[in-house]
Amino acid sequence: MKTIIYICISLVLGLSVMSCNDSFLDRQPQTEIGAGSYFNTEEDLKMYCYGLLDTPAYNYVADAGTDDQATTDNVEVKNIMTSTNPSSATITSGWSWQRLYNINFFLEHCKKANVPSDVLAHYAGIARYYRASFYMDKVKRYSDVPWYETTLAANDSALYKARDSRDYVVKKIFADFQYAADSVKTGQPKGAIDKWIVLATMARQALYEGTYRKYHSELNLQSSADTYLQMAEQAATEIMNSGTFKLYNTGHPESDYATLFNSLDLSTNPEMIQAHYYDKATAGNGFWAYMFGNYIPCPTKDLVQA
Repeated sequence: MKTIIYICISLVLGLSVMSCNDSFLDRQPQTEIGAGSYFNTEEDLKMYCYGLLDTPAYNYVADAGTDDQATTDNVEVKNIMTSTNPSSATITSGWSWQRLYNINFFLEHCKKANVPSDVLAHYAGIARYYRASFYMDKVKRYSDVPWYETTLAANDSALYKARDSRDYVVKKIFADFQYAADSVKTGQPKGAIDKWIVLATMARQALYEGTYRKYHSELNLQSSADTYLQMAEQAATEIMNSGTFKLYNTGHPESDYATLFNSLDLSTNPEMIQAHYYDKATAGNGFWAYMFGNYIPCPTKDLVQA
């Protein structure tokens, strides 16, 4: 009888403990960092943003030195042009959205960090710079694309919404660029995103968008072309007026250009706005597309017809 009583008491105590511990299953993962235990310090924000650093594209580099030279680094575009039967089953590149999720995830959680407002704005600006660059790539490929600025679950109906117009998306893109230009600081470690990198990218992308609108009347956006051309001018002018950069010139014009591109260390070169730095002790490669990006061959019409 005593044994039965002890068993019953043990069961009651066990059940009471389990019923009181409502948070037992609400715990942070043991093998990865969860949002609940991250995004608390500036170091957390910095390391997450470092994880968003990207590398230049390297598509079709194998054809770069052959008579099949690629004319675009947008793989899906070339496949559409050269495939005998292109379809959604065979044209699959250029439509990954994981990077956007990572960026929006940061923007949703970085606000909880215990940092000064200017520090928070700096890292939020870096994330928005990356989002603008991500979407600019999508616009160049597809024109109209769906705009998302929050994270979505796999069953969220917004995943299936219609595309937003190019005009709407590009306005969002340059709002991100402008926020980044106003918020990201100068004087960052070499290789890290700083204000000048943001402005240089903004100028380049605004020049592209303004020129594209000017010469593509089918978009019905020619009236706004000058808006983006002026953005490009203003961003480039701010860089030039800063006095931070100047053309590499040692007084030997016959060799300076070659020296610039053959340099083993660009960290002190006055012409460098952004460079990819390699530490031989930890990483590096000899793959030219990773180092320089794809400089696409553009033969003249006369050469092609020769």
